[in-house]
Amino acid sequence: IVAGEQSVMKAAPATFAWALKRDLRIALRRRADTLNLLGFFVLACLMVPFAVGPETDWLARLGPGIIWVMALLAQLTALPMLFANDHQDGSLEHMLASGRSATALVAGKLLAVWLVSALPLIVITPVMALALSVDLPRTGLLVLTLLLGTPTLLVLGAIGAALTLGVRAGAALVALLCLPLYVPVLIFGAGAVDMVTAGLSPDAHLALLAAGMVLATWGGPYLVALALLIGVISRMNLFAYAAPQRFYALAGRLIPWFAVSAALLCLVGLWLSFWEAPTDFQQGEVYRIIFIHVPAAWMAMF
Repeated sequence: IVAGEQSVMKAAPATFAWALKRDLRIALRRRADTLNLLGFFVLACLMVPFAVGPETDWLARLGPGIIWVMALLAQLTALPMLFANDHQDGSLEHMLASGRSATALVAGKLLAVWLVSALPLIVITPVMALALSVDLPRTGLLVLTLLLGTPTLLVLGAIGAALTLGVRAGAALVALLCLPLYVPVLIFGAGAVDMVTAGLSPDAHLALLAAGMVLATWGGPYLVALALLIGVISRMNLFAYAAPQRFYALAGRLIPWFAVSAALLCLVGLWLSFWEAPTDFQQGEVYRIIFIHVPAAWMAMF
């Protein structure tokens, strides 16, 4: 068993490289998918001035947020490039059952999709920022936030795509699952540029985006691989838990663990927000209500 585990670990880099090269070759053959994604991003950004007006000051204020929202929606359109085609022709099941590292396989596929979907958007972002009258310093920061935030968006979307693989109307279901989870990344990404506009430091927002990227990079492939193994290899029917007798039995075992974890996290969050976070130079202590209001508003979306 130990020898087998060592052989799998040694084969992980080769599996990662093979999956990366394979998906890049497939993406080159299907250039229309990338072009459609870029076309959506460009046209969606350029249509905004027709709706809000051509005033440069107004466009410069809204530009970073607009670009972030359009990049987020464009990432949603790239999610079918991950697993849907391989699932339809049966190659995904063969790859997962081959004995190779599923985590390395998923990591290679995620990197390939990021290179052909997110990276072109980031490269063309300065042009879109120029079209929306965003100045050069904020454009550079906007590109940096997209570099830090798009890996997290991709991993969150990949988890949703893996869980809904083969489900009827799976694309719409992925959007419903992922959009609420995208909100914090959107807030920190667009908020970093707004901090510069207000004359403040964006370091806190950038640090949170970087932390999310690190977590997504190191833990994301494992979670996506686990979701794929559950859905493709184990054939686990998640809809079976819609039956009350099964769901209540499972929920009864999990609720104490989640309750304790939630209570501890709430205490840590309250301590950081009321005692560690610095006061606002304009609003003073009153601004701390945001640490309660924003999470409550976010959870209300579920």
